[in-house]
Amino acid sequence: MPYLGFRCWPDHFAYVVLDGTVTKPKPITSGRVEIPADSDRPAFLNWISREVKTILTRHNPARCSYKSIEPLARKNSDLLRRAQVEGVVQAVVHEFGCKAIGSYTKQQLKAKIGFSGTAKEVAEALEDSPLQEFHGKDFEEAALAAWASLPE
Repeated sequence: MPYLGFRCWPDHFAYVVLDGTVTKPKPITSGRVEIPADSDRPAFLNWISREVKTILTRHNPARCSYKSIEPLARKNSDLLRRAQVEGVVQAVVHEFGCKAIGSYTKQQLKAKIGFSGTAKEVAEALEDSPLQEFHGKDFEEAALAAWASLPE
């Protein structure tokens, strides 16, 4: 059963689809969705909605999750625009019927996957795992969010 993780930015998002368990995660696919060059903000948010629906229809995940904004993140216009993208993703996921939507900070990711290092270093958990292909790329936090959602 697929599990889907997202990481949003002000102008794009990345997603990772996994299967398996927390102790044995298995990558299925991933992608990065960019803003069309000629879009204004409302058109972009609508476009994001359609893209997320396509991904959900294609993979029919059991659970969806996303790497959320850290509580102490510096508040600025980029953070506001990222929050808009996260909001659209959450709304579309809910509308699709995936009511189990996880929202994870780095500390929560660390706890869910059982990483022994610090929360700041949680992406290093990908290095020696079946998910190492996502380490150091835009996909790493989406992979961590999907990994944290996998069943024990």
